[in-house]
Amino acid sequence: MTCYIDFYTNPPNDEALKRILVEAEKLGYCKVGAPHSLKASTAGRAEHLPLVLVEASTRREVARALARIPVKRRVIVLVKPRGLDAARYACVNKRVAGLLLEPGGERFVDRSTANLFRERGWGIVVVPLSHIAEAPRSRRIWRFYYLALRKAYAYGISVALASGASSEWGLWHPYSAAGVAELFGIPGDYARLWLSSSPASLLSALGYS
Repeated sequence: MTCYIDFYTNPPNDEALKRILVEAEKLGYCKVGAPHSLKASTAGRAEHLPLVLVEASTRREVARALARIPVKRRVIVLVKPRGLDAARYACVNKRVAGLLLEPGGERFVDRSTANLFRERGWGIVVVPLSHIAEAPRSRRIWRFYYLALRKAYAYGISVALASGASSEWGLWHPYSAAGVAELFGIPGDYARLWLSSSPASLLSALGYS
């Protein structure tokens, strides 16, 4: 059975995380990314992948944030770049797993990001689908998904389609999530890899089983 991975959720507390893990397992997910500060038993539920999210505009801001994270702490660091300088630095720093994109961040999905990830040996862009629910009629939102996903596909950049859910109601069935990418011409079989083998390969590179 395929192990689907929802690489990024954002529950506000432990109880919300617990509900997300329970519901995610029912939808076919085996692993779910969520803030490292939250705790929930994974017995009979999807596995919690502990995330640290760094928002930054410059490489100095990224470096300062990374310096505050103990090296021995087993967490997955994502950078939400506010500027190109932060994005480029995140793509080469080996403590950073990849970029978390939001509308406007489609400009960071380019040939340079592809080359930097390739030179480093791994890296991923995480595309949360929560913005669709927030503004389903926004042309800006749909343009973000179109450009981010089409460019990632064209440049061969690894993608993790994620829910960005703050509660269990914000989760997406894997086929529905892949269906969003299909709307923009991404083959369905390929889009489903963005919920399975693509994030799984990154986790393997980071030393997660």
